[in-house]
Amino acid sequence: MTRRLGGRAIDALVLNAGTQSRNLDGRTADGFETTFGVNHLAHYLLAPQLADKARLILTTSDTHDPAITPLAPKSLDPQALAHPPKAGLGAGMRAYAASKLCNLRTARSLADIPELDTRGITVLGYNPGFTGGTNLGDASPGARRVMSAVVFPVFSVIGRFKPAYAMGRPERAGQVLAELATKTITPPAGRTYVSLVKGEVTYPDPSELALNNSVRDGLWEQSATMVGLAQT
Repeated sequence: MTRRLGGRAIDALVLNAGTQSRNLDGRTADGFETTFGVNHLAHYLLAPQLADKARLILTTSDTHDPAITPLAPKSLDPQALAHPPKAGLGAGMRAYAASKLCNLRTARSLADIPELDTRGITVLGYNPGFTGGTNLGDASPGARRVMSAVVFPVFSVIGRFKPAYAMGRPERAGQVLAELATKTITPPAGRTYVSLVKGEVTYPDPSELALNNSVRDGLWEQSATMVGLAQT
């Protein structure tokens, strides 16, 4: 999976691309459901030659955790995500949450590769939290008006009681991401998951499903098959 970019090893790689849709109608050029293809498989494929002591960061989300959101996955079938048999209410958000679980699992798989550990390469999954003012999701003027008039005020109230729902600023989320990439912030030993909650950097345990190594390894193997990479 190693790939050299520009003939030189790089010191930091941030896999931050993401998309979210209301339905599962979109497909990539390879025929995969768009959310799964963009948010997970594209990140899985991009593995350049990292310099020793480099950092690799995948942007994930606490929407992966059923303890935080009821739309989070309680099981994961990569084939069903890649080629969904049907869609229902909230299908787009469920696909997004599942793709974020995939990101976290991929980060954990990479972190367990002995070669990366020997070379001092740090792999992290970063949750920027519920962030307002971004183009993720429906960016139409109507959707923006609904978000500003209804969704954001509702979550500002919910966030007082449930910290994970407190809306943060994109500037703060970007600042923490940059500090992680430049090693200004160094997580405690053994911590792969970094979560921004009410503007504060925390290191919680991810969901039980994210910590399941057998399921994690299954995603890794099936993803390799989907993108045509031989396992080594």
